[in-house]
Order: sequence, then structure tokens, then C-alpha cells
Amino acid sequence: MIGLSWHDDLLSLHKRREFTPGYFIDLQDIVGELGIKDLSLQKIYANIFHQKISKRQRLTNWEADILNDKQKEYAATDAWTCINLYEEIKQLLSTGDYDLIVSEEPAISTND
Repeated sequence: MIGLSWHDDLLSLHKRREFTPGYFIDLQDIVGELGIKDLSLQKIYANIFHQKISKRQRLTNWEADILNDKQKEYAATDAWTCINLYEEIKQLLSTGDYDLIVSEEPAISTND
């Protein structure tokens, strides 16, 4: 399975029921090879595809017994996004067909 921040998800799943996890690929573990430092799904997606994805449903009640349509759409978008990112990251790493653009960190003022 491909996703983001699997550690947290696996801890949550273990609280519900004991199981043996299978093979998981965490995008946060591989994007560093491309020089990406911000590890949120939105930022990774923006860096790779130069587009935004909506994360509006993130703060809804995920403990509900039945998810609403917007939550289901959010979860499906999350899964689809991770799969597309993984395939693109593999392609970029195998071809080296990307440019690393390093932006300067903003200076932190200590005079405040």
C-alpha cells in the first residue's frame, strides 16, 4: 500500500484491532531523494505536479460509523493522489528528469 505518514495510521488501526501489517510505502520516506523537504501531501503534490489538491474534509468526524459523501470523496482523492505521486516519483528517480530548485529559507528576525 502506498500512503503518507503510515506510522500514525498503523497506530490508529492497531488500537481498533490487532493485525500484522503488510508492505507499506510511505511517500515521506522517498521524496527526500528529489530534494522535497515539506512532507505534507498538499506540498508534495504541488511540488511534483504544480497543482493544488483540496484538503477541506480533513477536519471532519472520521470516527463516525458511516462516512458522508464528502469524506468518501476526500479519502478516495487521498488514495488516488498517493498512487499518482508514487508512480511519478519512481519515474523521476529512474530518469533523473527533474530540476531541484532550492529556495532560500526566509530570514528569522530576532528583533521582535
